[in-house]
Amino acid sequence: GFVVKKGDNRGGHWAYGIGHSNGYLNAKFQTESCVGNCDQSEFINSTTNAFISDGRWHHLGATYDASSGDFRLFFDGQSVDAQTQGSGLAYSNPAEPLSIGSSHHQSTFIGHAVAVMEDIQIYGLALSASDMANLAQHIPITTLPDAAFTTDFDSSLLVDDTGNGFNGTNAGVSVINTCSEEDLDGDGVPAW
Repeated sequence: GFVVKKGDNRGGHWAYGIGHSNGYLNAKFQTESCVGNCDQSEFINSTTNAFISDGRWHHLGATYDASSGDFRLFFDGQSVDAQTQGSGLAYSNPAEPLSIGSSHHQSTFIGHAVAVMEDIQIYGLALSASDMANLAQHIPITTLPDAAFTTDFDSSLLVDDTGNGFNGTNAGVSVINTCSEEDLDGDGVPAW
């Protein structure tokens, strides 16, 4: 299932998605605009051996630099995949839906993620590896997100907390009001 996905599955019209397949972290980014069926060379397909369905909290992230085509996928602040593919802006039609917790296909939500989510942020530029590591550790960075979803997961409309108006659709994500601040997994970082 998808954690975050922008676009609709029909005819390959989607910009990016981060989620899992059989519990393993994966991502797909479209690097060029296309109409109808898209050539697979226009996509970055990333499949990792990072298992995210283990019942523990994980920080997931991906970056794509449109000028260089550099893509990186992050798991708990560490890069787990790096590729270079395409250039220019990733396909992104503002009219295409932003889905959190599922995939959108012709006005229907499919591929629901079985997950608890908190603090989803989308940036308009590729963050550095050190920024991604800091975010995973809950250390503030100077770059502000273009869209953020941290509250009110219980409604069907996800309101962008930044005030930029990049609202999304909740297709089954439930709110969790409290998270443990203990180091539950022994890595020296409190669970969030």
